[in-house]
Amino acid sequence: MNKMLLLASGLLMTTQLWAATPLNPTEVLQFSIAKDGLTRISIENDSIDGIYVYPMEYEDNIKHHPSGHVFVVAEDMNSSLYVTLLTKRGLAQDLKLTPAKKKAEPILLKFEDEKLHQKELLDQTSSLLEKFIQGLIPGGFYRIEIEEASRSRGSLSCVVETAYQKAPYRVLVYTVKNETGEKVTLDNRLLWEEGDLALAFDKSQIEANQTAKMYVIQKI
Repeated sequence: MNKMLLLASGLLMTTQLWAATPLNPTEVLQFSIAKDGLTRISIENDSIDGIYVYPMEYEDNIKHHPSGHVFVVAEDMNSSLYVTLLTKRGLAQDLKLTPAKKKAEPILLKFEDEKLHQKELLDQTSSLLEKFIQGLIPGGFYRIEIEEASRSRGSLSCVVETAYQKAPYRVLVYTVKNETGEKVTLDNRLLWEEGDLALAFDKSQIEANQTAKMYVIQKI
């Protein structure tokens, strides 16, 4: 007898507010699943087209539904279940599902478009920098003490003035001084360091022996 609960063909799935895990076809994603109840596996903005299961003795514990979701019952599973999901986009994702005494909850996966991710990151960091340049502290950011993080390039000296933090970002505010007798045009590449996500100045040029503010966003 099939151990999987019968699923009505017209089943409608409600969206749950769970954090989604990015798909990573180069790794085996590991999850614990409830011994009691039903675990749903879904992919945001995509669907599951097929599955492969190991060990075969647990084939009846997992069902691929025509809706594009997968359902797992782990009540009589005594070891981990290995599943390869094949998505509509053509990706293959390996999972290791281990039964545990826990509340049943869905496993949500998501496809991350790297170009879209980079655009969203750029938009977010640009918005934060704009607020700091305007003298505004975005909601949730708090002042922190950090170790000396000065940087300099040629005629520009750069000293940390203040620092703020709100996961997952840290914002460093520097005072940049032009120590030459000539005007210097500021360019992000002049003072960029490894670990910086975004960098901006409050002015485009610094007159001789004058200062400017530099704002750097890093990920913590």
